[in-house]
Amino acid sequence: MHLSAPTGNVSAAVDLTSLQPGEQGDPLDPSMQLLCAAQLVISAVPSLFLVRDIERSRDPGALDELLLLRAFINGMCWPMTNAFSLLVDSLRGMLPATWLRPVCAIHGLVIVNGIGLVTASNSIISLCRLLQLTVARRPAVAWRITHQFIIWQNRVAMLLLAGLFSSLFFADMLPGAYTFWCTDTLSSELKVWTNIPLTINSAMHLWTFFCSLVLLQVSSGTPDTGRPRNYLPAYSWAQLCLVTVIAKTLLVPFNTSNLSLKQKYLGNVALFTVMSGVLDPCLQMLMARRWRQQMRRRRLQIALLRDTPQRGFVIPVIRLELI
Repeated sequence: MHLSAPTGNVSAAVDLTSLQPGEQGDPLDPSMQLLCAAQLVISAVPSLFLVRDIERSRDPGALDELLLLRAFINGMCWPMTNAFSLLVDSLRGMLPATWLRPVCAIHGLVIVNGIGLVTASNSIISLCRLLQLTVARRPAVAWRITHQFIIWQNRVAMLLLAGLFSSLFFADMLPGAYTFWCTDTLSSELKVWTNIPLTINSAMHLWTFFCSLVLLQVSSGTPDTGRPRNYLPAYSWAQLCLVTVIAKTLLVPFNTSNLSLKQKYLGNVALFTVMSGVLDPCLQMLMARRWRQQMRRRRLQIALLRDTPQRGFVIPVIRLELI
C-alpha cells in the first residue's frame, strides 16, 4: 500500500503534498546508486531460495500455495522497486512524458499490489491457521473446512483484494513511490489520498497482530504429528508475523523525523528491502528447517517407543545338530 507508513498510525505517513518542485528530479549520488544496486540483488536471491524450498517440501499443505505466492511477490516487488529507483533518472532523460507515464503506472501498480497483497496474505494465512487448529481440535467441523476449501477460499480472497488495491490506484489513491518519482512528469493536479490505503494496510496489520497472539496461545507446546501439514507450523508463523509487524512499527519515528523527502523515501525502500526481501524469507527457511528437525525427532521418538517392548525379548535359535 503506502511505502511510508505500514503501521496503525496515520500521522506516520510522509507528507507528499509538500513536495518541492525538482526535489525528486535530483539524481542519486554514486553511493545511493550502489546501495540500490546491492538491494536489487540481495532482495531477489533469498526469495528465490524460499520459493525453491517451499516447492521441494514434502506433502504440501493447504497454505503452502499462498506462502509460495507471497514469496514470489516479495521476490518481484522489491527488486523492481530498487531497479526503478536506480534507473528512473535515466528514464526521464531518455523517454518522453507520454512513454514514462505507463512505466510509472506499472511501477505504481506493483507497489500497491505488492505491499497490499503481502500484508493481506499475512492476515489470510493467520486466519487459516486458526481454522486449521480448530479443525484439528474439533473433528466434527472438519467436513466443512477441508483442504480444498481453504485453497479456493485463499485464491478468491487474493483475487478480490488485488482488484481492490488496483482500483485504489486508478482512483488516484497513489503510493508514495509513484508520487515521489512521477508527479513532475504528469498532471500537477493529481490527488494524493494516502489515508484510505494506509488505513486498509494498518487494519490488516492489526488483524494479523491479534491473530498471532491467539496462535501463540493455542499452538504452543510439543509438535504434534496430528496437526495440519504445512511448510511452517502455526507457532513459527505467529512469531514471524509479530516480528514483521513490530519491525514496521519502528518506521513511525523515522517517517515523522525532519529528514528530507528523498531521504525518507530511500530509507523506507532500504528498510522494506531488508525486512521483506531478506529477513522474511531467511527467517521462514530457518523456521521451516527447525520444524522439519523437530518432526524428524518426534517420529524417531515414536518409532523408538513402538519398538521398545520387543528389544528385551530374545528368541533362541536351536540347531538340530546340537541336540
